[in-house]
Amino acid sequence: MLHVKRQLYQRLSTKWMALRGHTAVDCVRIYLAVVRKWPLFGAKLFSAKLLTASTPESRLIWLAISENGINILEYDCMRLILTYLYKNLVTFGGYQEDFMLVVNNMSTEEKHTEKLLFTFAKPK
Repeated sequence: MLHVKRQLYQRLSTKWMALRGHTAVDCVRIYLAVVRKWPLFGAKLFSAKLLTASTPESRLIWLAISENGINILEYDCMRLILTYLYKNLVTFGGYQEDFMLVVNNMSTEEKHTEKLLFTFAKPK
């Protein structure tokens, strides 16, 4: 793991040095050009616990709402787990004190819906 961090640091340092001599406006333009390529650029992130019928215990995740759909990411590393396109969204809304999504499950031959329940930290 230390080796990976060292490599990342070296790559970032090299890229940073390549920006030397550019104006602040140029650097911002370059930065935005790079981050816009990320599929979740502009998404709103919410820390939540995911409760499903197949899993009895809750799982801490990131819920990313983007222009393309609703994305579920691993909490620790933000790796994409699932994406539900808006066209597969049946309904959504509050359920008791939680948030529920009902989506068409497209992973099987038979079309059926899946309910996903998310709990969020209570505001203080």
